[in-house]
Amino acid sequence: MQPAVNTLGPGELAHLLWAFERGIDPPEELLEPLPLVAVEDGQALLGDSRSLAVSFPLIVVVVGAGTGFKDRDDRDGPYDVALSETVSSPRAPWVRVGDLHTALHQLASNVAKAPLAAVTFIQLLRATAGASLQQGLAAESLAYSTLQGASEHGEWLASRRGIKARLSPSDIQSEPPVVATRSGGVLRVELNRPRVHNAYNSSMRDALCEVLSVAAVDTSTSLHLSGRGQSFCSGGDLFEFGSCRNPALGHLIRTRRSPARLLAALSDRTRAVVHGYCAGSGLELAAFASSVVADGDVTIWLPEISMGLIPGAGGTVSIPRRVGRSRAAWLGLSGERISTSTAVAWGLVDGWLTQNASSGGSL
Repeated sequence: MQPAVNTLGPGELAHLLWAFERGIDPPEELLEPLPLVAVEDGQALLGDSRSLAVSFPLIVVVVGAGTGFKDRDDRDGPYDVALSETVSSPRAPWVRVGDLHTALHQLASNVAKAPLAAVTFIQLLRATAGASLQQGLAAESLAYSTLQGASEHGEWLASRRGIKARLSPSDIQSEPPVVATRSGGVLRVELNRPRVHNAYNSSMRDALCEVLSVAAVDTSTSLHLSGRGQSFCSGGDLFEFGSCRNPALGHLIRTRRSPARLLAALSDRTRAVVHGYCAGSGLELAAFASSVVADGDVTIWLPEISMGLIPGAGGTVSIPRRVGRSRAAWLGLSGERISTSTAVAWGLVDGWLTQNASSGGSL
């Protein structure tokens, strides 16, 4: 049975937020068991055109015509997620869905499985909307560490113990996780764990940091980032989840050895070519490049909420800067896999590497 979605009018939501900002907590029935509400009026703004309070412990989804928020020129709007089924290609922040009822209840189902991670994710996106890149990465890492010690992630880890036990040493690749070659002024960096779709692990992270640090010093070098095998990167290596017993130490490691920070510094001279699976940390890192192109069709998604976590490789910084906070929230909360054409329409991918029927052009 799908969890019910609480529905409010815009006036009710504005009053609820007004009360919260004055120290009055939202009613318990809105917080338990599902901290998600829907507002059925896309034209109405919250009081005085304000966005939701950073710490407001509700995920607010607006459903409407997909035509904007009055005269507000804001690709994010005042809500967390904006859904429409009436416009084929709505402007940001709207997300086109086939059926609003189905989309809302799928969203509710996902949130119900990991409400702590879902609310943390939304509050983080609100808090870092105007922050610097460094502030955003630090806040993301702190939130990620918090969730590593929470019950939702622990339950997910427990559900995978049997799968992890069946892995054999032959499943772990012994070759270098990253291969770097230089030709002229181009440094080609290839993710090199093709047997596991270039799943991102600590060895790959450390190797990327080493290579990217060299590129950061040599300002004459342009960077070409890609992946060997069938996929660019399928996300974090599930084999490593749960191996860090000290979340605080994990935060220190993430902030000291950060490919996201280095890629952001190298952004204006970095091109990422993605193919196959581009998920989780792979998508998060690629999104820092000034140019992201698809080599054929790519399957794109963010799976972390289903694990009781949030994106932790810089995605709460890189993805909102490309598609806006609202669409980034939808990607994370829904876990939906989007097509290359949708990614291009949103600006998550800049185009196709070669001419094909979908692109109408090449980059």
